[in-house]
Amino acid sequence: MKKRFLTITILTVISLTSCGTLDTHSTYGNNQNLVSPSMEETVTECQISTSPSKNENSIFPIVEAFKSVLFNEQTLSFTDKASNYSKSTIHEYNGYIKDLKSIYDCEYHFTKFSIIDLDGDGIFEIVLYTEDADGYVILRYKDNKVFANYIPNRCFEQLKTNGIFMSSSGADSNSIGKLFFLGDTFFYTEKIQSYNDDYSISDMPISKKICDREFQDFINSPEVKWFDFSNQAINRELEGILNSTDNKSQSKQATNTRQHYLDSLAYLIDLSSEDMGEDYKPYYTASNQEMNKIYNLCLKKLKGDKKESLMNSQSKWLEHLKSLLSNDKVPYYKCGNMLFRRTFYLVNLYYDYHFYD
Repeated sequence: MKKRFLTITILTVISLTSCGTLDTHSTYGNNQNLVSPSMEETVTECQISTSPSKNENSIFPIVEAFKSVLFNEQTLSFTDKASNYSKSTIHEYNGYIKDLKSIYDCEYHFTKFSIIDLDGDGIFEIVLYTEDADGYVILRYKDNKVFANYIPNRCFEQLKTNGIFMSSSGADSNSIGKLFFLGDTFFYTEKIQSYNDDYSISDMPISKKICDREFQDFINSPEVKWFDFSNQAINRELEGILNSTDNKSQSKQATNTRQHYLDSLAYLIDLSSEDMGEDYKPYYTASNQEMNKIYNLCLKKLKGDKKESLMNSQSKWLEHLKSLLSNDKVPYYKCGNMLFRRTFYLVNLYYDYHFYD
């Protein structure tokens, strides 16, 4: 059952220097082209630069930005656009948080909040709970502005201190994973999935016993701390973060080219829209191109055992994808999501970024 998550597209232009060429095209049913495609595209090493970006020495501007929005002194940018969305049901809003409403004109009355770094980039997010809409609004700081996104309650359950949470689309369909931010919204990556009698980790089949153990480990993990939503509590907790030495040091690594690369993938969300009808082939093909691009760049960077390990894991992953593609009942949408998640994994591998391991 398709899950609804929030995403909006912002393409990031990255300068090009030295070039390396690779092919990035595949068609449904022609599985031999998954890694050796027929369409050629030029990709450069600089598209995934490891050079550091300019960083702020203090998280003071971040704290002040959140305060200004929560105290209705500054506006925010909100969207409930989701993966597999329909344009007719999308609600976007720019204004004060006190006037924020859902597409059904439901006001968001917040009752509690939590502060957590959901994506491990060194910049914390603020999660607000609203009973009226039975869900959560995530506030995120980016480019000197606060962005906001909505997640239904059942898609964001039991949030843990390490950023992992549970999502459910039915009694027999549950998963645990984390968020990747793209542009001014995010994409949910399922780490562990349980769907009827099918169990998987990173989209690879596992036994029920292993799946149950993973879910139990998740249940035993500490949950985030929630605070009553009030100006006093907001002031207290944000001032506490401002005075925390640990958070000040983390903020130095908050902005990096990895995030710029993730932002450049946001266009894939539009290709997953319900407005595409039943034809998700463009989504599948584009996701496959992106996966091939980052995979080849990883091969150029890695050496020795690490390179061999990646080649072996990629081979097994592709064999599993091919087996799904041979089943006519498996849609482009599902396989496109798999390719998208694999792309995220490879981006993290390239950047040696282990928050999602």
